[in-house]
Amino acid sequence: MTNLAQEAPKPPRAISFAPSSQIASITYSDDEMTLTVAFQRGGVYVYKRVPSDVADGFPNAPSAGKYLNEFIKPTYEFERIG
Repeated sequence: MTNLAQEAPKPPRAISFAPSSQIASITYSDDEMTLTVAFQRGGVYVYKRVPSDVADGFPNAPSAGKYLNEFIKPTYEFERIG
């Protein structure tokens, strides 16, 4: 018989980034390809269909806010969830 059991989804992983006056936290779900960004002054946004290599650009970016504005916001669909 074939085992049809599926692996449990992996929890989102934290993405490290340079200290930011705007961004409080960033997480990425490899299973769903979603990038979740929480802002210091409130607001949580989920960016959809973001490739992992794009999400993994945050740790090397000198400014998380500039990286978000240049590479994420203009390209990926988003939804405010908080």
